[in-house]
Amino acid sequence: MSVVLVTGASSGIGLAASIAFAKRGDRVFGSVRDSRGEGCLLAASREHDVVTTAVHFDVTNDNEVRRGVASVLAEAGRIDVLVNNAGVGHFGPIETTTDEQWRAVFEVNVFGVARVCRAVLPAMREAQSGVIVNISSINGKITGSFGGTYAASKFALEALSEALLFEVEPYGVRVIVVEPGQFDTPIFDKGRALPLIGSVYTEREKVFRSKLPANGVAADPFVAADVIVAAAYGSRTGFRHAAGSDAEYLLAARANANDEEWLELVRSFIRETQ
Repeated sequence: MSVVLVTGASSGIGLAASIAFAKRGDRVFGSVRDSRGEGCLLAASREHDVVTTAVHFDVTNDNEVRRGVASVLAEAGRIDVLVNNAGVGHFGPIETTTDEQWRAVFEVNVFGVARVCRAVLPAMREAQSGVIVNISSINGKITGSFGGTYAASKFALEALSEALLFEVEPYGVRVIVVEPGQFDTPIFDKGRALPLIGSVYTEREKVFRSKLPANGVAADPFVAADVIVAAAYGSRTGFRHAAGSDAEYLLAARANANDEEWLELVRSFIRETQ
């Protein structure tokens, strides 16, 4: 039995991963920001007949992260697997995205991951073992119109993860990146709900948002959870792991195309969908 900490465990891939690890018999702690998030995690745990423990912390708050991780270590004695899943999306043109919006995205998707790693790594290094799974996205490798802010944060997360891999390998700690495609999570509903700022991009942005998957259309988050568990326990080897058939296809296509070929492919897709 491993001790697993999953951030952003109240919905989507984080919730599915928490349940998937618990089904293996692991002792799972899921980070949530509030009592509502705790209720979602515990309700899903009852539905799947597993046990999980909610830990309250916001990855944007250093004191909360340190207290939350300390509470897990005090209760369980160790953390064997850390899944950095907490993340936020953003949809909008680069020109109209404010500094505040940029900071909000990076605060969770990049700085939040670094914060949790800082809190967990001392115990892993002391134990000379551990696995860190960072949940990136296909947008850590590719992007298109109106997704630049989110993609920039995931590109940064990919770089952070690769550097971290080399730094902690000597201490017996593995680092893994999982790159999901489109999954049925709240991120798309939140994207559609963002206010549109009147600009020269507005009509094109409306079309883009209308193409975002609706609930029940994108893939089941448990598909991504299975990839996370398999990668964490070594049945899927390697550093980067695509999650979802669309991710496998798109990331392979990007790897096999040069820059100009890929840019023209994206332009063609945009023309077809607008």
